[in-house]
Amino acid sequence: MFLKEQVYICTIAETGSISRAAERLYISQPALSAYLRNVEYTLGMPLFVRSGKRCTPTLIGEKYIKNARQMIALQDDFNLDLALTVKGVLGRIRIGTQTRRSPILLSPILRFFWENYPGIEVNFEESNAKGLLAMLDERKVDIIIFTATERLPELSYLDIYPEELLLATPLDHPARKYAKEVLGKQYKSIELKYFADDMFFIPHHSQSLRNTCESLFANSNFTPKRIFEVRNIEAIMTLVADGLGVGFNRASYSKHMNQNRVLSKISYYNVPYDSASADFVIAFQKKTQHSEQFISMISNLRDMLKILP
Repeated sequence: MFLKEQVYICTIAETGSISRAAERLYISQPALSAYLRNVEYTLGMPLFVRSGKRCTPTLIGEKYIKNARQMIALQDDFNLDLALTVKGVLGRIRIGTQTRRSPILLSPILRFFWENYPGIEVNFEESNAKGLLAMLDERKVDIIIFTATERLPELSYLDIYPEELLLATPLDHPARKYAKEVLGKQYKSIELKYFADDMFFIPHHSQSLRNTCESLFANSNFTPKRIFEVRNIEAIMTLVADGLGVGFNRASYSKHMNQNRVLSKISYYNVPYDSASADFVIAFQKKTQHSEQFISMISNLRDMLKILP
């Protein structure tokens, strides 16, 4: 962005002379004189009164110069912002997160940017996994932070951690006697076949957890006899705690549920054939040209999210 005409005219006004203005602008005097004549011809009236080598603005010249200086000041502000943005000091980032995770992620992400990148404006959008992918495809957000159940070739991914799927059952479920200890695992392991007659409370098809459940059923060669769809994970855990059936939760979700009454009545288990097909990630478009500063900033964000409690 360079306002050549405005800079030339304002320089003539500041120096009061075409020759001195030409020296400052590093162009020849005849070239600057010709440029001024062309501008005045286009405007239909003179901007300066010539008296020997002296140039004095006319009334319309004074108005032109006043507005031109404002335009140049705006240009300078823009160029400064541009330089700072290129350096990663200023800018904007639009982040999409799953609605279920927003209460957990919003505070630490805002604190991360305010403390480390105070010149970056942060905007948040919320949706389910399907909605977030659509936002990213339509360029409504720059990055999404979500649970990915598959890797799309048009996206780049930064892994935060693998998502462990947990089977939630009532505390006193009779199948608990079949659970086995697994080395290195927090929870015991149990096979789905022992829950063939149970009601399965699972999320809707638009939710990433549903995709993981479907993958688990396929890998386990297991088809629930009864399914009841519930969108809210906390509601599913409440139904399980009340002894109405079994359900699934993600390990990361379970850590942040403030339902002591419910959680005290639930047992969590790992399930064989869980291929860890879901990962908590940051994703962004491959086609978009991202600066080194952007990639560095997102990598630092990923590192912060890795160590969240």
